[in-house]
Amino acid sequence: MEIPQIDISPLISGYDLILYPGVSEDIHEVIAQIKGACEDISCFYITGHGVDTSLMADVIKCSKEFFNLPMDEKLNINLKKSPAYRGYIQLGSEKTASKIDMKEGIYFGPDSGSHDADTTALEPMMGPNQFPDNKQLPGFATTINDYMDKMSSVGHALMKGLALCLELNDDYFHDKFNPAFPMMALWHYPPVPGDSDSWGVGPHTDYGVLTLLMQDSVGGLQVKTKCGDWIDVPPITGTFVVNIGDVIEAWTRGKFRATVHRVRNSTKNHRISAPFFFQPGLDCIIESLDDVLVSDRCPENPGGTAQTALSLHEPFNFGDYVFNKFQKSYGKEV
Repeated sequence: MEIPQIDISPLISGYDLILYPGVSEDIHEVIAQIKGACEDISCFYITGHGVDTSLMADVIKCSKEFFNLPMDEKLNINLKKSPAYRGYIQLGSEKTASKIDMKEGIYFGPDSGSHDADTTALEPMMGPNQFPDNKQLPGFATTINDYMDKMSSVGHALMKGLALCLELNDDYFHDKFNPAFPMMALWHYPPVPGDSDSWGVGPHTDYGVLTLLMQDSVGGLQVKTKCGDWIDVPPITGTFVVNIGDVIEAWTRGKFRATVHRVRNSTKNHRISAPFFFQPGLDCIIESLDDVLVSDRCPENPGGTAQTALSLHEPFNFGDYVFNKFQKSYGKEV
């Protein structure tokens, strides 16, 4: 089985299904491909996304420069200094599937400036990003901010596509992402010996809506098929890997399953990846779309999701949900 590649340029370039129904032929082809991927392997590559390859290369370059810094300099922006969970995470700080993740990283999100007590009480995940000193890594912050802006546009376009996949109006999800709460990480996976039982990150699903992953040239990502087999998702220059998150599985009651994936860098090279997590606003209430979906839920999963721990019976606040996830991963003390 191979991961499908989907050219989403018709979604990116803009369209109007009502005023220009003739142009919808290309859109329908894209929607059919996305729907097929979501119902099958829950993972696909995208091309035609409109993100300049030079910007993508700059992000990888910035990542390598940061992770090559001495540890004491990386710790200047330690995530533990940020009430909003932004900043550097040391190697071995996380566990997945009861094993320590062999990766280090750095988290970014919407930069809301100062983080005072009032903000913390209302929006615990809101606050400023932590960036390395511009004298140390010139242009780092600008590159990351530009990249997040571009990726947000791709995320909005994909949500239109997903709405059409579910036979909803293309703007159905607009209010849930207005504004959105995207986050981004840079991950560095050192080489792991082939005879080691360690993983860069063990089997898991992402807890948001969509993950748009950029990989460098070093492989290691695998996804789990419906049959339980693990298949490689090799890097393809100029593409992003799209993984379905837990929230989409909750929205669709398992019609679109969250992507189970893992990473192991068994090469002799250092692996860099940059996942962009496209997520709804912190005040968004997540509840199943049973009342608006035309199609029946997935027959293999009639009672709900088998992949996630989300409740499909009670609505929940996304901000509370994501904050609890970060608390469990990184603790309450900052």
